Amino acid sequence: MKNLYIHGSFMNDNYGDYLLFERVYNICNKFSDDYYVYSSDVSSFYDNFMNFNRKSKKEAIDEADVIVLAGGGYFGEPPKMKLLWNIRFLIKHALPIYKATRRKVPVCVVGLGVGPLSLYVSRLITKFIFNNAEIVCVRDQESKEFLLSCGVDRDILCFPDIMMGATKKELLGNIDYSDINSTGKIVVHLTTKCDSKTDNMFKVISDVKKIANEYGEKLVIVTDQARESQRKRAEHIREILEDSSIPIYYYNSPYELSNIISKSKMVITDKLHVGIIATRFSIPVISVAAHTKTLRFYKQIGREYCSVLLNNVKDDTVFNMYKKVISTPVLIDNFVSDSDNSMVMLEKFLTNNK
Repeated sequence: MKNLYIHGSFMNDNYGDYLLFERVYNICNKFSDDYYVYSSDVSSFYDNFMNFNRKSKKEAIDEADVIVLAGGGYFGEPPKMKLLWNIRFLIKHALPIYKATRRKVPVCVVGLGVGPLSLYVSRLITKFIFNNAEIVCVRDQESKEFLLSCGVDRDILCFPDIMMGATKKELLGNIDYSDINSTGKIVVHLTTKCDSKTDNMFKVISDVKKIANEYGEKLVIVTDQARESQRKRAEHIREILEDSSIPIYYYNSPYELSNIISKSKMVITDKLHVGIIATRFSIPVISVAAHTKTLRFYKQIGREYCSVLLNNVKDDTVFNMYKKVISTPVLIDNFVSDSDNSMVMLEKFLTNNK
């Protein structure tokens, strides 16, 4: 039996990271007769919902016979604190995978977002990893173009984010959440700090308030992490909205959050996967993107008018987006089937390396 290491950014309880890990793990676990499947640095939050094997990062890399680089954006830096981010990226992701790749461990890249990487050494190691992987599936054209610009010279497959191919049953789980109070409401999911009235996030929240008042929309506020800072930000949003009757969902289950999203009328979010799951349920999204990787997704599905960089938000930006976004059907069938090609390639990789 071979050791199969699933690598990713799973150290937090973040909703999107959990979903990505779960989907890849479930595919890999179909091959449990051939592989001992494990991961490292996985948040204890995951233990509430699934059983899996853990190893330390050193053991995970040193003992791996096969590696799957699971979906996420951890090969692309955020707009701020780039040097610090690159150092962490090298320590947590690039150098460990580079070490395994040097000793010829087969690697499958499935659903990654890649770039930008401003540090030369980060690009150089990324080039080596991707050139030596057996299969590379990235989640958008910009990722492919970035790899080509780094000198990656091999076939690069491009399919939509792997969560677009998830079934609704996978996302909603087995618990009855019929009492969830989000039906027909706008889900407000905004995690970026809002310290003053001059912040762009304050402009977003002010527009949400204006939408609720002028169009009679009902709101529900959600978080996608259990940490205390997110709870406080959700409460601060309600204070700015000046309506203590607005319910807040404090994150404790990925399936419950998916159910809340699935019943909603619209989602307004500053993160990627809350918007992706809403799109999977054909729910319209206004995305005030904190990271350029988010813009890529809405461009990919032909809804670029739904997304704006948070740094570019002005007064009435979100309010003016509302009518077009809410009135335009979300058509996704082609993207769902295309997304599942990543899982097909993963199964092919696992079959070939048994």
